[in-house]
Amino acid sequence: MKKLVFLMILLCSMLLSAFALQQSGPSTSFIDSLRNVFNTVKNDSLRARAALLIANQSIFEKKDSVTALRYLGEAQKLCAKQSYLKALYTYYRASHIRHGNADQIIVQCLQNERGFLIGVDDNGKGFDVGEIVKAKRGMGLKNVQMRVAYLNGKMNISSQPGAGTSVNIEINV
Repeated sequence: MKKLVFLMILLCSMLLSAFALQQSGPSTSFIDSLRNVFNTVKNDSLRARAALLIANQSIFEKKDSVTALRYLGEAQKLCAKQSYLKALYTYYRASHIRHGNADQIIVQCLQNERGFLIGVDDNGKGFDVGEIVKAKRGMGLKNVQMRVAYLNGKMNISSQPGAGTSVNIEINV
């Protein structure tokens, strides 16, 4: 159960990152909307659905980006541990603004009886994964890798300069 909670937090953080691509400052209304959802909804499954709905609605607020969201499966649990969600949201938001320069991103999540598959693809400027690892940079990336490792999951990052980035995460439950 603990793995499922952390996975859903990770999933929501990835979704939130997709919708923050073109913001230059914190979106108070978006963060407040999320807080209201987590504080008022008691049913965990409804919390997950409400978070997805808020995120999906925010797609239309972005004028210069195109975002596609695909979620397959039933949301089971989502815990209101906002500090984890905020930390991941902040990382992804900053990463896409500072590094990615993407104007299109696709977030996909598939849940089945074996676990979760999460994919994030963008058309940003990309980067050399080997160079980042070798130079011991990318602390935010390491943070996400540690969270995936905590869940006994696998994470694969493909990226090349000028070709965008693709992140695939597999978590078995």
